[in-house]
Amino acid sequence: MGWVRSGFNSRQPDKMWSPLKNNKPLLAYAAWSLLVFFITFSDGLNADDITHVFILVFFAITYRLRFLLRKLLPSSTPLAFIGLATIFAAFVEGFYMISKPLHPSLVVTKDMGIGQMMYNYGVDVLFTFPAYVAIFSAIWLFVRRYEYSNFGYALIMGLGQALGDGLGFLLANPGTMLFLPYILFNYHAMNVVPFLLVRNRLQDTPRIDTSWKYLPIVVLPLIYFTAATVIFALGPAFGFFAK
Repeated sequence: MGWVRSGFNSRQPDKMWSPLKNNKPLLAYAAWSLLVFFITFSDGLNADDITHVFILVFFAITYRLRFLLRKLLPSSTPLAFIGLATIFAAFVEGFYMISKPLHPSLVVTKDMGIGQMMYNYGVDVLFTFPAYVAIFSAIWLFVRRYEYSNFGYALIMGLGQALGDGLGFLLANPGTMLFLPYILFNYHAMNVVPFLLVRNRLQDTPRIDTSWKYLPIVVLPLIYFTAATVIFALGPAFGFFAK
């Protein structure tokens, strides 16, 4: 969190993600993503690129381990989704400590001691953890009420979080929309696997498929804005975020 920056058959758990060959929008998105990351990484890796490498690896690992993770989830579906997504978000925050943490004063460098690194990360999580609980609680309310395909969910929620985390930057640099997957994978790594793991629990829950399911694109930025306002009011008041 930079703050400046069709139901499943429960007896067929392996069918958690539509094969690319049967899902043209997903195939197109995958090809777009590969092109974006190839272009971005081809001229060398800066700190932000390294952060994204960590995020991609984390996403791949958690997706690969999703069946194991499902066995560890609590019986409460809301707790399972919100809790796991928030934990995943804490990991992503950790990856961002070397490039764009919550506040520039918290950036981690190779010259720091382990204690200082952990302190900076601890401060980051102290402020972002409650915000993520609110964000994923809101996402859960939408998931509980509206029907989302796997790809539709990933795109809508990812875009909502991306706009919340960096609307000003995107408006000032509209050309970056061509590289949107570079941004969206930050949020795919947080919320996609948790969604896949609980979606089969919702197959008997009445949900509707209407245009209201796109509302997270508006609601999530409002939550981000509110959370950022609170964070940057409380942080300095308690002696954090030094100049």
